[in-house]
Amino acid sequence: MKGGIACFIAAVARHVEKAGGPKGSVSLLITGDEEGPAINGTVKLLEWAAGKGEKWDAAIVGEPTNPDTLGDMIKIGRRGSLSGDVIVNGRQGHAAYPQLADNPVRGLMTLVDALLHPVFDRGTKDFQPTNLEVTS
Repeated sequence: MKGGIACFIAAVARHVEKAGGPKGSVSLLITGDEEGPAINGTVKLLEWAAGKGEKWDAAIVGEPTNPDTLGDMIKIGRRGSLSGDVIVNGRQGHAAYPQLADNPVRGLMTLVDALLHPVFDRGTKDFQPTNLEVTS
């Protein structure tokens, strides 16, 4: 995040230097609450600004991506996500008598294993191949 902020400041300074000043105002609006519930992040900032009558002609939104070293990568795209619910049914039993039960965890493991093997694509010059990350 700090690297992105530094880049924003440098970009604004360079623009002002080359353009002889901005045609209007420049605001660096930075929030630090974007993960999880994000109750004090961008949404709250935009609601506050709307209440004050503030409007912008353009915005740059930065998000850090550093797989190995701080600042080692700039992304030109965004990976998507898919959320869903999976219900796996079974029959209650005891681990000592698996033949009398239907353990739903086995079915879930089979499903997850099957989902992890397909090759969705091979990626491109600019993007890594698509992958599936199963989370709880």
